Amino acid sequence: MNSGVASCEEYIKRICIQFYANPTEGEVASAGCVFLDSIRRLLAVPRNEASGVLAALRRRGLRTGLVSNAAGYVADGWRDSPLAPLFDVAVFSCSVGLTKPDPEIYALASRRLEALPSQCLYIADGKYRELSGAEAVGMKAVQLRVPRETDNDDDRQRWSGPVISSLTDLLSLVA
Repeated sequence: MNSGVASCEEYIKRICIQFYANPTEGEVASAGCVFLDSIRRLLAVPRNEASGVLAALRRRGLRTGLVSNAAGYVADGWRDSPLAPLFDVAVFSCSVGLTKPDPEIYALASRRLEALPSQCLYIADGKYRELSGAEAVGMKAVQLRVPRETDNDDDRQRWSGPVISSLTDLLSLVA
């Protein structure tokens, strides 16, 4: 969930405060660069099928959007992700002041996609009641529940709507 932290440096400072450390500004900046680099490396290795599925959706003339409860440093790293160019819209909670499951964050994404919420299909793992948040604004929601990636998160386990086990399953859900 969005931590309310706008930058890597702010995140590093918060950690230092928790451990009673007093780094210099230079040390904070250096640690922030290392941390952001690690975020960029993580974002550089997307789910195996993600690029292919997103490209297939584009070939079908469909627009794609991302809604994320990410902190600012993740949003900064997103720009360098190989997936970023495959999304028409990216809505980060840290940038818009809204978090999932607030229906307004989904409504904002649909407006930026120039689509009605009822024309949108929201796919997610189901944390933070995000699927019910998307449904509340009128989107159709589908849970991505990948075997070996499930946990005991109550929000995920309570979902009774449609479920897919792979991103490639998404292609059969859209025209």
